[in-house]
Amino acid sequence: MPCCSHARQHSKADYYTPLFGPVLAFTFEAVIPFEEFPKTACADEWSAMVRSNWVLGASIAEPARSSHGGLLITSCSSFAKGRRFGDRKRFGLQHISKIFSRAVMEESAQIWAVDFARSTRRRFREVERGSSKESRIGDLHATWMASWLMVERSRESMLWVWAYVFLLVSDLDPLALLIGDAPTPRSSIVRLGGLDGIWSTPAREEVAALFGVGTTARDGPIAAFSRTVRSALALDKLPALLRSMGLSTPLTTRHLWASYDGAGPEDHRVTRQAETMRLDLCFGPFWTDQADVSAVEMFKRITFINRTCGDQLLSALINRSGSAGLSSLLPPAGIALAIAEPLSVALQPHMPLTTTWQATDFNLRVVVRSHEAEVDLRTWALRLLARYQHASGASLLSFFSSVICTD
Repeated sequence: MPCCSHARQHSKADYYTPLFGPVLAFTFEAVIPFEEFPKTACADEWSAMVRSNWVLGASIAEPARSSHGGLLITSCSSFAKGRRFGDRKRFGLQHISKIFSRAVMEESAQIWAVDFARSTRRRFREVERGSSKESRIGDLHATWMASWLMVERSRESMLWVWAYVFLLVSDLDPLALLIGDAPTPRSSIVRLGGLDGIWSTPAREEVAALFGVGTTARDGPIAAFSRTVRSALALDKLPALLRSMGLSTPLTTRHLWASYDGAGPEDHRVTRQAETMRLDLCFGPFWTDQADVSAVEMFKRITFINRTCGDQLLSALINRSGSAGLSSLLPPAGIALAIAEPLSVALQPHMPLTTTWQATDFNLRVVVRSHEAEVDLRTWALRLLARYQHASGASLLSFFSSVICTD
């Protein structure tokens, strides 16, 4: 049933749907600066968002641990040059009710444990107004960080699934990878020793097919594709879809975009445009010299070193997948991975909980962990992507201050 808040009716679907996850209402006019030490200290939440944006992009050094496993809180200046997600245009959030994933909040608390520990030792929104650079550092804005961590994780996980799972298992010979003498119900089992994690000729052919070029095209910019920004949350489809499932429909939120539709929440504002992608710059020697390279190297190149390449690549993959779904980046059905050392407890799929991408091991054997002896890679990939799924919407609610006038 609809409820009333801020003097206007709204429903659960304004903030969350089981199909698309939390609805993040961004304020696209409020771009958060990427600064370690803001020029001025602000007593409101702005300093907290500026600080959170820096922590999200430029990581601190990995915290040292005591002999009993506890964190040793390092000094305020213990910053490393590495970055986790890097600088990008990140926006503020509307002043409305917010829904968050508990799993993603826990990820944030584990990744930046030192920063959160430091933030808890301060008063709410406390900012000193001294002359030193450190005096202008704000608290961490936990809800803002959780929102943008979900955005970054969604992008990172989709690119990882394509770069490390789709390209490496699509051309496996099922007959050569069966376990034991008896036939297995799955088409193939990928052993860790048998999957070398190298992008070679099959991967180059896949890239060429994706952009409609020949594998010998080496130099210069290539008009790779015409980008059509789709929306799984089309206004003429979403209410009927929710009603068919017995769910409430949005009353105060205009759903704009789903995380499976692109690389960033601002993508919905682009209707159609021609993309020019430099394959030589994006893929380097793998493309220009026909060299075989590691999947981890290529994943880091397109995901972190050149963010534009990763965003364009996701657009091409999603467009090729059609009006819905992610068929162009998901691994084929029936491919199972043998787990060398199963965990003692069940673990939900997630990306590495690290503070720098440079030092992170993104190999398949490290990222895919399970308590089971073998894992169906397509199912695992779908669960990974579902963990970070979200939507973007514009709320019709307005935030006002109440003023009481007295004589």
